[in-house]
Amino acid sequence: DAADGVIAFEYRDGLATIADHCVVPLTGREGAAQLENTPNPFNPSTTIRFSLPRETAARLTVLDVYGRMVRLIADRGFAQGEHALRFDASDLPAGVYFCRLDADGASAFTKMILLK
Repeated sequence: DAADGVIAFEYRDGLATIADHCVVPLTGREGAAQLENTPNPFNPSTTIRFSLPRETAARLTVLDVYGRMVRLIADRGFAQGEHALRFDASDLPAGVYFCRLDADGASAFTKMILLK
């Protein structure tokens, strides 16, 4: 799908910045998943929380600023409702990362900042 992997940009004062949160529907389904991490910024671990509108298979990955996957956190079925998974980035360099959740025909992204 051409929309796969889209990152949203916000424009402020003539500068483009990457949006903190973005939900990109891939197939037009309603009820996109919600995604966030706390704390953010973090060192060396953070809790990734997401909510699913129905029972579904989901894939949770962490991407670097170039869109390369640096970690597969989960790729399995999840029940409807709230979920929380711990992400340990102690082996990664400091910087900006993106958490991507693919579930039920939608993708959600959130920007994560790893400080060392």
